[in-house]
Amino acid sequence: MTTDYNSSRIKRALIVCDIQPDILPSLFANSPSQREAFLHAVQSAVLASTSSPLPIDNSLLLFTGLQFPPRYEGLHPNHCLYGSLKRLNEKVGDEAAHWFMEGYSGSDIDASLLALLTNNKNDKNDKKYQIIYRNKGHLPPTTLIQKLQQHSSITDVTIIGAKASQTIQST
Repeated sequence: MTTDYNSSRIKRALIVCDIQPDILPSLFANSPSQREAFLHAVQSAVLASTSSPLPIDNSLLLFTGLQFPPRYEGLHPNHCLYGSLKRLNEKVGDEAAHWFMEGYSGSDIDASLLALLTNNKNDKNDKKYQIIYRNKGHLPPTTLIQKLQQHSSITDVTIIGAKASQTIQST
């Protein structure tokens, strides 16, 4: 009797939510040490999910975050969470009001996390992760759902990050 090792293999996905410069200061405004501890915990999870000696055992790694187009194009000014950004931007422009806006560093995924994944120059797998942005706030990024469906062998999903419940609740 032979055992099909691949059919019983555990395949994991790690979804890292909203670790962006525009979010982190507001979550830990009064405690930079708590912000650093939180980032260290997220970094540890990312490293653990991608450091297996066998590439097949590494997790599918997806980063997700908010990123709106310039002028918050397509966002309704009365949106319950982000409409105020659009209304303010209409008055003062992109240069003054650009939270979570494409083209500004505040909407990027935290650089320290991405640096962890690109430090090994000998690694032949340049693409260890994918970034998927939500651009309507609560509307789910269909790309996130599609990526998970493309990897039908995934048996476990771990979700971490800032505002993780809000991010995934919409999905």
